[in-house]
Amino acid sequence: LTDRYGFASSQFVDSDSTIIASFLLETVPRSLNLKVKNEQHFRLEGLLFDPLHGVVVDHVPFRGKLNVKMKEYDSKQFLLQCQLLQPAMVVLQYGLNVVPDVRLEYGNYRIALQQDLQLLKKYLPNASFLVMGVPDMARKEAGIMVSYPNITAVIEAQREAAMREKVAFWNFRKAMGGEGAMVKWVDDGLGRSDYAHLTAAGAEKAATIFVNDLMQVISTLPADD
Repeated sequence: LTDRYGFASSQFVDSDSTIIASFLLETVPRSLNLKVKNEQHFRLEGLLFDPLHGVVVDHVPFRGKLNVKMKEYDSKQFLLQCQLLQPAMVVLQYGLNVVPDVRLEYGNYRIALQQDLQLLKKYLPNASFLVMGVPDMARKEAGIMVSYPNITAVIEAQREAAMREKVAFWNFRKAMGGEGAMVKWVDDGLGRSDYAHLTAAGAEKAATIFVNDLMQVISTLPADD
């Protein structure tokens, strides 16, 4: 790797003997082979490939989670990663798995989401935060596909959590067309047949709408913000 691509490296160790190694590659290799000599005492926390310039987006998937529940994770390791990455903006997109569990109210869910925001804000005091509301989602009733009746309540819980923690909120469902939007998106090839998830084309459209809305808001902010 050194002879073929060349790199500058640096290492630092925290109090728990966690080693972070960084390498600056002059060219991008097609593949990398990682070999560990003492694998019994080795735990890989992650690999990060970022350019030196431009906008970098890191996706942290918590599959099946109702929300992050950060308190369940290794806070020391997460804090170390936060210090390394120092993201300018954190977007939380959760709630899709909450919708099928239809309830009368979502106060406990709102509290859990607030707790996650509080912990993340503690770890990342210089970052901006945005909660992305749940999109539309449909189920079959009397032979036809209709939106879940509790989506509005879930969105309001998410909105209230964002407001209480003084972070931004984006109404995904409203942006995609409101109640019944998922049925139309599926018909247009933008939603999957489960009437919950988006296709690649749908995800691209949603991302475009989100970025356009975000940039419109940013353009109205004072220059020093």
